[in-house]
Amino acid sequence: MPLAINAEACGNGGRRPGSRNKLAEEAFNIALKLVNEGGEQAMREVMLKEPAKFCQLMVALIPQHFKHEVEHTIAGLSPDEVRSACGVAGQASGRGH
Repeated sequence: MPLAINAEACGNGGRRPGSRNKLAEEAFNIALKLVNEGGEQAMREVMLKEPAKFCQLMVALIPQHFKHEVEHTIAGLSPDEVRSACGVAGQASGRGH
């Protein structure tokens, strides 16, 4: 089956967010196979002989996008309300004074 060129050809508007395309999936599977066949030793040799390339490899393995959501449940609260929400009611801010 040929790879779809655009979202319309996919029939469902494209792949799910976070899913790999077929080429990336195949490259990942090949890399995993090679790692399982002695990749640790190969990476160790690169680390010792070419540290800059080893660092590039490590950076390339880190996901480029992180979805990070923070819920600010204390936004708009007074300092006393924040202390109460944190379970530190009664501990005044007079630390060390």
